[in-house]
Order: sequence, then structure tokens, then C-alpha cells
Amino acid sequence: MHLEDDLIEEFDAGDRVTLTGVLNIEEPSADQSRNFDTTVDAKAVVKEESDYEDIDVEEHLEEIRAIANGERGDPYELLIDSINPKHQGDETVKLAVALQLFGGWGHEYPDGSHDRGDWHMLLLGDPGCGKSTFLRYVDQIAPRSTYASGKGATAAGMTAAAVADDFGDTEWGLEAGALVLADGGIACVDEIDKMQSDAVSSMHDALESQQVHVNKAGINATLNARTSLLAAGNPKDGRFNRRRPKGEQIDLGPTLLSRFDLMFMVSDEPDPEADAEVVEHMVKSRQAAGRYTQGSDLSEEDQDRVEPAISRPVMRAYVAHAKETCFPVIEDEEVAKRLREFFVGFRAGADGQESNSPVPVTFRQVEAIQRIAESSARVRLSDTVEMEDVERAVDLVTASMKEVGYDPESGEFDVDIIETGQSKSQRDRRETVVSVIDELGGATMEEIQESASFEGNVSLEHDIEQLKEKGRVYEMDGELRIA
Repeated sequence: MHLEDDLIEEFDAGDRVTLTGVLNIEEPSADQSRNFDTTVDAKAVVKEESDYEDIDVEEHLEEIRAIANGERGDPYELLIDSINPKHQGDETVKLAVALQLFGGWGHEYPDGSHDRGDWHMLLLGDPGCGKSTFLRYVDQIAPRSTYASGKGATAAGMTAAAVADDFGDTEWGLEAGALVLADGGIACVDEIDKMQSDAVSSMHDALESQQVHVNKAGINATLNARTSLLAAGNPKDGRFNRRRPKGEQIDLGPTLLSRFDLMFMVSDEPDPEADAEVVEHMVKSRQAAGRYTQGSDLSEEDQDRVEPAISRPVMRAYVAHAKETCFPVIEDEEVAKRLREFFVGFRAGADGQESNSPVPVTFRQVEAIQRIAESSARVRLSDTVEMEDVERAVDLVTASMKEVGYDPESGEFDVDIIETGQSKSQRDRRETVVSVIDELGGATMEEIQESASFEGNVSLEHDIEQLKEKGRVYEMDGELRIA
């Protein structure tokens, strides 16, 4: 699109616009190429007032209100049955995915600061657990979304790229990346563990501030990235090691991990009874899909297996309507009190917080609970966050912490596993190892084990490898020494 005069500098990359102009088609060159270059000379450009103008909410509004009011049953159960119906189990993950579609809403403060409303979720697990199917389903059902594979993604592809102007002059322009294009919706990123380090670094600020700052080719610009991130990947070694904390098997770095409000670790553990149910569901779902493809009528059982409880057109309109009309807040003091009691009680622990105990949660989790509770209220098309919304959010955050922030060595919740990449027990043990090596002027693993009286040596071997990777110790002539 070619914009001139007063039409320029009125829009940002990622904005949705309605454009009127004259189409120009350049004839191919003499080499008989079939590629035609097309441009549009813009005459008028209007920014869309709504993020979802292409969705006809009015057509489905009666059904949406019936779902939200509970006339068709529990709306949350309907959402769970509508998310990726061919995937058996993982109801907690399905509920979280459904609530992420609705999202919270951003809050502005008088001093100009901003609290984001969109929240981010990470799914990590063993290969073949169906993580990618959730991303593809969300990409198809969300009113606005983008899909990217972390394996080939660059920093420019995730945020914004500076590209040469298409109209022959020496100017440069901006091309929006996945997070900017999903402004107002969800960005689905698969194989995030295989993403290049510079691409990961470029996402840090975008996920927290919801803006992309571009300083390239003489361009200094800020683009909106009011986006929820749904990411999936595999553990560091491809499959979870059952004997080690799951949190330390995530190869993403604590800076990025701390941006996620919820994290779920999907492991593939053999279970004859559960496996039989999953296989039966997969087989019968494929049979039903085959009959549907051939044009046959589906039985009620087939419909329950492959048809979502809420159809895709209704779901898209439902989400769009809720995001544009509902802005829930906590009004009831009892609801606010419940949130305070949960946080203070969780921080203190069952026996009270001791001086050397790990920190189980930080204030990040309070913000996450509020955003998730707002998402829950939007499902009911409510402008008020009720007690059930906070309880639902607390359950999801607690389930996430059990997956990632639980230290099996100490038997306690430790948020440092997420925030710093290692638990307090690991950090203390590694400092002890360094102290022993320093005192002895060099030591073998057996001497360290004897001096420090550690129980077992599996975790000690892992600790020493981590110290080597960080350059704090090195090995020479069979002994470990301080670097």
C-alpha cells in the first residue's frame, strides 16, 4: 500500500484498517515471468474501531447469553468440552486455555503506568502428549491469533523487522512480527525451547510491557503487542527425568519463565487404565471423523466425541463479545480478603515462614490470580469478579506451582525454581560445595561428599556440572578447583 501526504504516520504496524485505493498491476518483464507486482495507491484509510469487526456477534448473541447465564449448563464445563475435543483428559489445561481466550483487561493508572490484562501460559511435556494440538486449535478458534514455530523464528519474526521500501526509494519501513500481528488476541508459539537466543531476548519486554520497541535502520518506534502468549515445547533433554525437579529441566531461562502466569508440565507416564481410555477415545474419534467426512449422520455418542459443546462460530463471537463489553473488577471486600488470605497463608506455609525457608510465591502470582479471575468473570459476561472466580484462579495457580515450583528435596514450594532457575536447597548445596573446594584447595567428589555429609551423590554430580557450566569450578588432575 502506498500512502502519501496526510495519510502517513496515522497508523502503526499491526493496526487493522479499512483502505480504499486504486490497484496498479505492473506487467511482467520480457523474461516471460508470470509474477505480477501489485500495489495500491491509497486514497482513504480508516482505522477499525473494533478489533473484531469481521465477526458477526449479533447473529449468535442470544446463544451466547444463554451459555453465560447457565441455561445450557455450567459454562465452564461447556468450555472444557469445547477445547480440543479429540484430546482426552487434561481438563485443567483445557480450562486454562479457555480462560486465556477470554483474557483479563489492562488497567491504566493516573501517573500513566499500565498493568497488563493479557496473561501467558506455557505447556511443556514429553513428545506425543498433544501439546501442539492445543495451539493449533486456539489458532483456529481465537478471533485474532498468529501461529509461529520457535524452531525457525528470529527476533524480527517475533517482534518487528525493518524492511526496504517497496516503492523504489531509499526509505525503510516496519514489518510486524507475530506478537505485534496478534495485538488484541493470542500468539501461539510451538517449539519455544528451540527458539534462537536473540528471539527469546526480544520477547522479554514485549510480554511484560506489551510493547515492542524498534531501533533499526534509523527507525525509532514503539508498536503495540497487547497479546497473550500460548507456548509449547519439550524439556531440556527431550523427556522429563522423573528423579529431578521438573522446573530445572526447562531450558528457557528464568527471565522468560517468570513472564508466564501459568505453566503446566504434561508428562507421558505409562498407566494401563488411563492409556486404554485414551486409545479408545482416539480410535472412536477417528471413526466418527471418518463417518462425518463421508457425509454420514453421526450418532449422539459420535457427536459427544468430535463435536465441541460450543461451535466454533459461536465461540469466536462469544470471546469477541466478552472482550469488548466486559471489564470485571473486584468490588466485594470478602473477595479481596480471600485473595489476601491465600497469598499471606501460602507465603507463610503450614508451620509459619522461617528465616531459612524458601519463598513459595511472589507478588507476580497475585497479579496472575487477578488476571485469571477477570477472565473467569468474563465467561459469565459479568463486570464483577466474584468469589468463585478468585477460587478458580487460585486453583489454577496452585496447580501450576505444583507442576513447576515444588522442590522434592525440601518438600516445599519454592518460587526460585522459576525466578532463578534453581531451588533454594540447590543454591545452598552448591555454595557449600564451593566452600569445601576452597577450604581444601581442591577436592575430589568423594572428599566433597565426606566433608559436606551430603546424602547420595546423584544430585551432587548434577550440582558440580552446573557449577562447571557457570565457570565457578573446573577440574584438573582428577580434582575440582575454584575458577
